[in-house]
Amino acid sequence: MGAYKMVWYGAVVPYVRTTQRQKWVDKRYKRYQAWKDAFRLSANTQGFPSELDPSKCYSFVLRLFVSGYRRWDCDNAGKGALDSLFEQDNGVSEIYVKAEEYTGVDRVEVELVERGPRVTSSTRRTARTKPVRSGRKAMRGVGGSLSALGADVQGDRPNDGDPESPHMGGL
Repeated sequence: MGAYKMVWYGAVVPYVRTTQRQKWVDKRYKRYQAWKDAFRLSANTQGFPSELDPSKCYSFVLRLFVSGYRRWDCDNAGKGALDSLFEQDNGVSEIYVKAEEYTGVDRVEVELVERGPRVTSSTRRTARTKPVRSGRKAMRGVGGSLSALGADVQGDRPNDGDPESPHMGGL
């Protein structure tokens, strides 16, 4: 199993949510795009893969060291790093992000660890051919109506045993 590591000396620029128009006018988004390009270039020079093998699953570890106080969320920093490193990151099954403040230097450490074969829907098939159903429709197909199981079809209230009760569900 493979493991890749890289170090980026500099501050992280977290993910910026945008609309189509903002991509052309928003200064924050342009800064984010420039950071993504520089981060990807640094990853290329350090031997980090540019694509993930679709048949394998990976763990992504991101350690952020901030010289002062951070004003962003860790999840946005993780998304920004994943977006800059991989165009298709759906093979990443585990993400771990940790930020430490007041470390004296801005630094980002990234580790990508291969965890094994990816489990897809074709490898999870069972002998069951019909999908599992839940709720009222599923209960009607098992042993008759919901009323026979002690619940009201309209409101799922418990059956109090009185045939004249409005909670009997139409027995």
